[in-house]
Amino acid sequence: MPSAQVIDLNPVARTELTPLEKTLSGFSNRKRENELDVQDTDALREIYDKHKNDGQNLEATLREIQTRPGISPTTRVNSKERI
Repeated sequence: MPSAQVIDLNPVARTELTPLEKTLSGFSNRKRENELDVQDTDALREIYDKHKNDGQNLEATLREIQTRPGISPTTRVNSKERI
């Protein structure tokens, strides 16, 4: 079966996104930011829970935060300020 052929009858090609495309792009970007925030928060929560009764060993907690893959650089810096 031959593929459908699309013909654009507009004389001027679009150079700007439509309002719907802008809205969807905004939602998509914000969803990705939220997913990264949740990933960072979950990783930090796991590390803090692991070391919560280990008040003497703050260095191990900080080292684990700095070496754990998947934690953003911003979160690594901000977590030092929390501890």
